[in-house]
Amino acid sequence: MSSQAEEFTIGVEEVYQIINPTTRELSSRVEHVLPKAQKALGLEVQPEAQRSQIEIGTPICRTLADVRFELVRLRREVITAAAKDGNQIAAAGTHPFSHWDQQQLTPKERYQTLMEDYQQLTRELVIFACHVHVGISDRPTRPAIGTHINIS
Repeated sequence: MSSQAEEFTIGVEEVYQIINPTTRELSSRVEHVLPKAQKALGLEVQPEAQRSQIEIGTPICRTLADVRFELVRLRREVITAAAKDGNQIAAAGTHPFSHWDQQQLTPKERYQTLMEDYQQLTRELVIFACHVHVGISDRPTRPAIGTHINIS
């Protein structure tokens, strides 16, 4: 690997829980929260597989400062949109007590196809992920970096 700093880009996707503030349960209200969020963010905010989920995606960023700025901006607008609908947003891998069989699938062709193909796996898919995408311009460097990634 070169001693010279490699050019890279970063993008982050986060899936949030839509929460009823009184019961603290997941709330299947994405069709009410999403239009409010998209008014401020456009397509940087999308529905996810379950109606109790909402996803943001940063633009491609070149610095960690840019990533931080975008995440703060996106999170703020999604929180504001949820509040306008009487809900809250939470970020966690799973919900501590809302059960998968009480969740409603988002009526979108992509998720309907997943339901047909994977059935039970799709119904139980009530996880709230965070994906970090790193683009590395130098193709020979990619495998070397990939073998040194350690997530703890």
